[in-house]
Amino acid sequence: MADTKRRYGGWIALGLLLLGGVLWWATARKPEAPPAMVTETPGATPARARPEPSSTPPKEPQQAQVLPPTPAPLLRLPSARRTEAPANAPGAFSGRVVSATTGQGVPSAELTFAGPSGAASTRTDEAGSFRFMPDQEGLWQLASIRADGFLPFGPDWGQSPVRLTARPGSGVEGLLLALTPEESWTVRVEDPTGKPLSGAQVRLLTGRSGETVLFPTNDEFTTGAEGDIRLQAPEGSTVEARHPGHAPARAELSSRLAGRRAVLRLKAVTSTASEVLAGRVVDESGTAIAGAGVRATKPRGTSLPGAEDGSAPVAETLSDADGRFLLERLPPGRYDVFAEVLGRVSATVPKVEAGRRDLTLTLTRGARLTGRVRDERGAPVASFQLELQLHRGPLEREFGSTLTVVDPEGRFAVEGLAPGTYTLRVGSYGLAPAAPTVTVPPDAADVGPVDITLQPGARLEGQVVKRGGGGPIAGARVQVEGGVYGASLSTVFDAMTDTSGRFTLDGLAPGTLSLSVSAQGHDTRIVDRVAVGPGAPPLPPIDLNPVADGGVERSEMLGIGAVLGARDDALVMGQIIPGGGAHEAGLQPGDSIVSIDGTKVVEMDFASAVQAIRGPEGSRVLLGIRRAGRSDVEDVWVVRRKIQV
Repeated sequence: MADTKRRYGGWIALGLLLLGGVLWWATARKPEAPPAMVTETPGATPARARPEPSSTPPKEPQQAQVLPPTPAPLLRLPSARRTEAPANAPGAFSGRVVSATTGQGVPSAELTFAGPSGAASTRTDEAGSFRFMPDQEGLWQLASIRADGFLPFGPDWGQSPVRLTARPGSGVEGLLLALTPEESWTVRVEDPTGKPLSGAQVRLLTGRSGETVLFPTNDEFTTGAEGDIRLQAPEGSTVEARHPGHAPARAELSSRLAGRRAVLRLKAVTSTASEVLAGRVVDESGTAIAGAGVRATKPRGTSLPGAEDGSAPVAETLSDADGRFLLERLPPGRYDVFAEVLGRVSATVPKVEAGRRDLTLTLTRGARLTGRVRDERGAPVASFQLELQLHRGPLEREFGSTLTVVDPEGRFAVEGLAPGTYTLRVGSYGLAPAAPTVTVPPDAADVGPVDITLQPGARLEGQVVKRGGGGPIAGARVQVEGGVYGASLSTVFDAMTDTSGRFTLDGLAPGTLSLSVSAQGHDTRIVDRVAVGPGAPPLPPIDLNPVADGGVERSEMLGIGAVLGARDDALVMGQIIPGGGAHEAGLQPGDSIVSIDGTKVVEMDFASAVQAIRGPEGSRVLLGIRRAGRSDVEDVWVVRRKIQV
């Protein structure tokens, strides 16, 4: 089996974003057919110059040439752009490694690239800047990044979602790579009366096990006499505690926890039986697939023992060299078992009774989509992110992996697509995102090429200040709802305020959006219905509420106070927040919104529907509600209120 230290997090994260009075949850299920692998396009270089990276890392990477880098400004980050490579060089790449929470450059970060000639490494300077000069043209992967104090980026060898194409005479500069800091937390486990539980097993789940395979991290702990442990983990991770005679419990590691201390109080139960699920992951010929992510979740619309908050217990792991996997610590019941790997169509075995050890998940090759991304002048976009979302209904989408493409000619290829209709989200810093629709016919081997044009984006400027006239807040983080965030390694960066509290966001699509604004020692605030584009009024200063020493940071928002997910022709309600308008109107989890102020939600996209639900405090919205288990629709007026969670 794969090293157990590679398992933490896995594919379990739902990615809840506190993004306004409506909390955005599970807008798509975990993909059954995600996009998988970015490769070079045909005709770029001779085939003999473009072999895939080796399946196993070399023992001693070659040290790449490091040229003197030019520091980039911190607050006005440039977009990646095509440049000329030095004479006779097969390519050149340069950029910065920064902290995802502060924007500061990360010095002495080690970057390893895997390519046709093996592996090559380079390090950042004191400003976090790097320059990589490949020794051979063709496809290179960003195999890993390591830096003290940060969660490492190191997916299974050959499985990196960050791909760079080296082309003679051309290069790309201005790349931005953001690492997530690891922070220190205390976790205390208690019995039902609040007494400490020694010997409790605590497991860390980051949702990122596929990104840290090369650098296994300690993810299992045992509490001492005082019932607590200390660990290093990125914010947003989940910890799970188990103890004989008690039901398991989970908690999220959030900056809103006072003193960065999580307390898990376990409930007593008469039975703590657990099961396993085991099997193999193979290709069409029955050959083992190593390094595939495998997870078990509860079937949709069901609940399982031990899920006191209504969420399903989840197990996850990676398949070993023989394709075998073992999912452990499962309460008795039925599960959907899911497997995926870059470059192949994922597979699901639904409603499997726990205890089976003979499962086979077959990952087929699928179709290959090619294309090219240009700006409005027809020039290639040298670096961009793309994600394919498979349509599962009028509103429901299955999200695939977010892939990063670095190519001086703006070319891309995505492999492992199942038949169906996809929305292809493409974004690049400073340019407005595009979302064309692509159809993959049954039995298709190749689709495309697809030409995508990114238009100039709108700019939004603003200021973040302390509530009550306390002056500007420096270092506040401003991010746009629906952006590509959450990975330990990201190439999309949020805006940071300067010493005067001011920020600038470039590359926004004209229209209406929501902002999440946060700063250490302050409540996070969701600012809704922000107009962007020509004729939009100036954004008033955004004031954040300071939190007293030892206080708990909260999220402040306006809305109806419901967690929503797209399903079929409606927005289905999950958690209902006490004190919110949805709670006051008597709405329940499982109720569905089919219309908003008389407009059917199927006539909107998900983001537009969410914006339509939001509005000023005290105003009302008319929702067409279909109660859980019923087919008729009733009109319900809901008041928008201020909510703190």
